[in-house]
Amino acid sequence: MSTFALWRLFHRPGRSDTTAHTSALAIIAFAAATAIFLTVLGGLHGFVWRASADHTIGCLFSPDACAPGTYEAFSRRLADDQMTQMASTYVVLAIFACVLLVVPFAALAGSAARLAASRRDTRLAALRLAGATTGQVVRLTALDAAGQALVGSLIGIIGYFAIMPLIMLLNFQNQRFTFEQLWVGSIALVAVVAGVTVLALVSALITLRRVAITPLGVMSRAAEPLPAKWRVLIFLAVVAAAYLVFSNPTMLTGLGDAMIYAVVIGFFFLVFAVVNLVGAWVVAARARVKARHPKDAATMIAMRRILDNPKRAWRNVSGVALAVFVAGITSICGYLSTSAWTSGGAVPPADDPGVTMMRDIGTGGLLTLGFAAVLAAVSCG
Repeated sequence: MSTFALWRLFHRPGRSDTTAHTSALAIIAFAAATAIFLTVLGGLHGFVWRASADHTIGCLFSPDACAPGTYEAFSRRLADDQMTQMASTYVVLAIFACVLLVVPFAALAGSAARLAASRRDTRLAALRLAGATTGQVVRLTALDAAGQALVGSLIGIIGYFAIMPLIMLLNFQNQRFTFEQLWVGSIALVAVVAGVTVLALVSALITLRRVAITPLGVMSRAAEPLPAKWRVLIFLAVVAAAYLVFSNPTMLTGLGDAMIYAVVIGFFFLVFAVVNLVGAWVVAARARVKARHPKDAATMIAMRRILDNPKRAWRNVSGVALAVFVAGITSICGYLSTSAWTSGGAVPPADDPGVTMMRDIGTGGLLTLGFAAVLAAVSCG
């Protein structure tokens, strides 16, 4: 039997079958990931466009790479406009926002690739036990995963164009984005579609190994070991250290602005890292309690599924944790933008470059929060 005929047999709807719904959810997840990734990439491109003399990345890093005459005109603008002087800082902050979204984006991409893994693995294992060769199983999985990712990423491009007018309404650096600034280019679109498809293909083939090697193990659903309790001790130690530093600002006295920002960002990433470390343990502990006293059979089965692999369950909701941290960073930026003025009884001027930057950081943080929330919600779908 050919691979295509096997694929048609694999997707033939049966009684009370939800394969079509599962495939639709995977496509939606890929579409959301692609649309948000292109939108964030477009925002980064917009800030690079503003910070570069000839609107190219090469000119941003080296004046020699700029088009003739553009750097001199840009230099004159730097001397007169303080917001233009901060343009490169906005590029750094945009890169920071991209880094913040790496974890939920990676979680969503992995979740989308594994969304139908349980159902697919069971059906593939049945085909394997029925006599299908390893090559047929591999080709069938590749066709299924790549097709879902390709369709989802193409829909995501449409979503990118739909979101773009909304981003153009936002005010950054006292000006709004234009289509030219947010347009990433056709090459980037093709690269993103190819990257999402390859990522889905690799993720699907990695999960396929146990189907091809031990189909009986898939059917029996062997559980993984539960996370250890030492993770909680590390989490409490890091949180205590962060609280000690931020509750005593005098500890940062004498440090430059760059060092203070480095300490804040460093503790941010450190705390988020240990949240990921302890998250799987918290999910497992909660599922264990619920499994002992379930309110119905469905709850008991769901908790047992979580206990089979608590790390995978945590990956599906880890984006929510990142969203909470982004909200915290946003509130800190709002505090920093006004505390220096309100402490002296003054009202912060709306046109002050520092206040404008902090306001823009708050806006960008809320935007990142929204993207992270969407990624987390879709990854749990």
